[in-house]
Amino acid sequence: MALKAPRFLADAMLGKVARKLRFFGFDTLYIAHSPDNEILKTGIE
Repeated sequence: MALKAPRFLADAMLGKVARKLRFFGFDTLYIAHSPDNEILKTGIE
């Protein structure tokens, strides 16, 4: 089964927003403790 890319990406500054997005059913990836350049390397479009 192929996984589809999440629609939203949230870093540590947007933790509460990520939680609310998930609550309302939006596909959200939350990355808490990672530098920005590492987050950009995840390849999410």
